[in-house]
Parts: sequence; C-alpha cells; structure tokens
Amino acid sequence: MSSAIALLGQDVDFTCIVKDLGSHMVAFVKSDSPPRLLSFDEKVFRRRDKYELKPRIGDLHNEWVLTIKNVQVRISVWIWIDLD
Repeated sequence: MSSAIALLGQDVDFTCIVKDLGSHMVAFVKSDSPPRLLSFDEKVFRRRDKYELKPRIGDLHNEWVLTIKNVQVRISVWIWIDLD
C-alpha cells in the first residue's frame, strides 16, 4: 500500500491488492492509541459516514479499497493491512 494525499473536503482511497488470499480475510487498521479496527473482510466497523469499503474488486477480485470520505483536517496516520 502506498501514501495518499487529499485536499480538504476530498475523499482519499487506500488500495490493497492481495495475491493468494486463501481462507484469510483483509483488515484495515488505523494507527492510534490503541489501534482501531476500521474494517474486517467486507464489514466496516467505524463511522460508516466516514469510511467506505469496496472489497473484492478488479478483474481478479483481489483488490480492497478503503475510502476516507470528506477529509476535514490535516492528519498523519498510518492505515495498515492485516491478513487474518
């Protein structure tokens, strides 16, 4: 996954491409204290008005896209992927 930059009011996408997922599931996690689970498999757990998940997209159905909607403040966070 790479870095992303958005202007105030814009949406920003974080894309994860997974090869050979097998029986594992994809989780997006926000670095915080404590870390916050944003999504797991196809479910969003935090503020559905702020986060949107597009699972299993692309020609090979191996892409997950997490969208943070309507960015309002300058933030510097790490969003990481965990395979469970």
